[in-house]
This record gives sequence, C-alpha cells and structure tokens, in this order.
Amino acid sequence: MRWGKTMVPAALIAALCPVARAAAGEGPAEVRMTLTEAVEHALEKNEGLVVELESLRSAEAALAGARGAYDPLFEVQGSWERASLPVNSAFSGAPDGRLAPTNRSLGADASVRQLLPTGGEVSVRASAARQTTDGTFTLLSPAYDTSVGVELRQPLLRGRALDAARLNLKVTAAERSRAVASLRREVTETVAAVERTYWALVAAREDVGVREEAVRLAEEQLRETKLRIEKGAAPETEAAQPNSE
Repeated sequence: MRWGKTMVPAALIAALCPVARAAAGEGPAEVRMTLTEAVEHALEKNEGLVVELESLRSAEAALAGARGAYDPLFEVQGSWERASLPVNSAFSGAPDGRLAPTNRSLGADASVRQLLPTGGEVSVRASAARQTTDGTFTLLSPAYDTSVGVELRQPLLRGRALDAARLNLKVTAAERSRAVASLRREVTETVAAVERTYWALVAAREDVGVREEAVRLAEEQLRETKLRIEKGAAPETEAAQPNSE
C-alpha cells in the first residue's frame, strides 16, 4: 500500500477535524480526498491564517512607508510679481507722467534633498530670477540672478546614533519579521494538525478493516463447525470458540 495515495472519506475527517468538516459539508454524501487536498482545504478555511496574512501585509506596508523616508524629495517653486509703489519724491525714477516705476520679477527654485543612513541630510538647490523695470535709475533691465548650492547637515550629538527615521525603520522591520514568523507558525501548526488527523483516520480505517476481516473469518469458521456438528464429525462444544470470537 502506498500511504501517500491513501483516500479517506471526508466524513471521517470531519468527525475529528473542524477544518475538514467545513470542507466536506454536513451532508451524508461521502467525499474522498488525498492528504494534499485535506491540507489545502484546511489552509483555505483557516480564519487565523487569514488574520496572519493581513498582519503581514500591514507590516510590509509599514516597512515600505518607513523606507520611504530615505527617498529623494524633489521640490519646485515658482513666483511672479508685478509691483508699482508710488514714491512721494522727485527722484522716484518713474517714467514721465507716472508716479512710480513698474517692477516685474519672475523666479523659480528647485531642490533635491535626501536623508542619509547616518542621520544627516544632503540637499542640492538651484534658483533663477529675472527682474525688469521701467525706472530711469536702473542700469540693467532685464537683470538676471542665479544661484546653485549644495548643503550637507550631519548631527554630531543628538540624533547621531539613532534618529526618528532609523528608529521607525528598525521597529517596522522587526514587526515584519514577527509577522512572517507568526504566519509560518500558523501554517506549520495547521498542516501538522491535519496530517495527524489524516493519518489517525487512515489507521482507524485499517483497524476497522482488520476487525471486519476477523469477524468474517470467525463467521466462516462457525459455519464450518456447525456443518461438522450436524454430520457428527465434531462435538457441540467446538462451536463455543467461533461464537466467542
């Protein structure tokens, strides 16, 4: 006999395993399943396993969010301004017939910054601006202003060994490891329980078969003994042993 291919009625599994009972149903119909099928049904119907899976997904999402603190952050800002402020002076620089010159400015700033594993932060910034005016005292119009800079900040005392981002990353990584271990434990316990129940049912079926065969042999022996007694070939006391069996 190949035990790996042994088929067991689902009704017997249902009697000992609630998971298999849910898979087999409450009807009297007999359904046969392999050990692999019994394990699959148990895993599908295990609500505790569903909870552990959701916990793992939540932990993975939290870990991804913690790692996102180290993603580069790109920022862009733009500005536009038009101003004409009257000045109560003969030297305002305003064109003829007007109380004040008109100033226009257009600017843009861009920066990229990122946290470092050491707790520091590096950033690169660039800005550009264009200014125009119709004032008579202004030498250059339009005038341009540009700047580029790199900045590095590294804490020397507070936050040097462990900052908020690294602490959050360690905590979420530990939570994910715990969720993975809990999920594996739930799967292992479920599979082990189904296997124990399955093979217990196989053993029970084999035991029932052995007992049925013993009863059949005893009945056959009793029948033969009665025939011998009827023919006078054996005393009536010989029927006692088959009857006891």
